[in-house]
Amino acid sequence: MNPEFLTNAPNAETPHTIHQDVSGLLAHYTLHSAAAPGLDIATAYFNLGGYELLAQALDDVSKVRLLLGSEPSDFAVRSTITSLDVRRARRGDPRRTEALDRHLDALREDRDLVGFGETQESAVERLIAWLRRGNVEVRRLEKGFLHGKAFIVEGAQHAAIAGSANFTRAGLSLNAELELGVYTPS
Repeated sequence: MNPEFLTNAPNAETPHTIHQDVSGLLAHYTLHSAAAPGLDIATAYFNLGGYELLAQALDDVSKVRLLLGSEPSDFAVRSTITSLDVRRARRGDPRRTEALDRHLDALREDRDLVGFGETQESAVERLIAWLRRGNVEVRRLEKGFLHGKAFIVEGAQHAAIAGSANFTRAGLSLNAELELGVYTPS
């Protein structure tokens, strides 16, 4: 169960998605290892739908480190950050703090535009419980904006899956994405 090329083909005669491959890989490693693997995830975007697709597999890993970052969609925020060059600005620089705060506000605004029903409320409660388990670490890249995406499995067996799919429902199941799987210890 080591897929080399992962892609979404939701409308194919035999539908197949990236989240199925990632879930299958994690399940295989969990089943065939003495200890549950750890998982590092880097993604530009994260949403509840992406979490829902991988929730079961994420429950079975020993530790998750999630690195988030995104390029702000708001032009004013993006231009402020680009002109400031957040990567080189020092911590405590009020311009850097303001730029990052504006980015966080833009992310909150995007979040608040999503409607919630009973199903989404249940998924949110599951996500919150998962985050509070103590084996999940979440960070936001503040020195620029993370565009890369990767799943790195650590344990008795190692794997890296890197490509274009964000940790979103669309990225893991609908969009035309391409991921490459590598399964060597180095």
